[in-house]
Amino acid sequence: MEYLLVTSWGKVHESILRTEVEPYRVHAAMLLLGAKGIGTNDEEIAAAAGPFISHPSSARIPGDKIVIEVKWIANGKELLKRAEQLVTNTKTKSVLRKGTWVYNGSFFEGESFLAQREGSLVSLVTDPEALMNNTGPGHDDDSIWTANTKALPITDGPVEIIITLTGGSPKGKK
Repeated sequence: MEYLLVTSWGKVHESILRTEVEPYRVHAAMLLLGAKGIGTNDEEIAAAAGPFISHPSSARIPGDKIVIEVKWIANGKELLKRAEQLVTNTKTKSVLRKGTWVYNGSFFEGESFLAQREGSLVSLVTDPEALMNNTGPGHDDDSIWTANTKALPITDGPVEIIITLTGGSPKGKK
């Protein structure tokens, strides 16, 4: 697996979850919440590897720290899990380390917003085109990630993805 979440036109064969929500809408919502990502954080631009990162890469993409949660109903009961619980590292045989997500916001190539073009929302491996990235251990290895089948939501049922911007406010912004 390379992605936690992509659109229906994204790399669905490499993703755990799929959505019909367009990346530009998610990006607009995050900007309204105050996210800056890699494109507008001046101090981070100098340290960023830029859009020419080979995929996957050992470079970490800077951005605003976020928490991603997944909510769904199963057997009449509402379930809420951190996104990390849905992903297993086959090398360490453990779930993704807690607190490794950043909102980097993708970028433009000419007039094309790459997250929208590629359908990439949340990447497990370094992908500057995706809106959000895993920056924890293993973010540079696309061969170690798989779905944690014991923790996944029901198939073909509605699922809510909750993204909380954790920087700046003690409570965060959803």
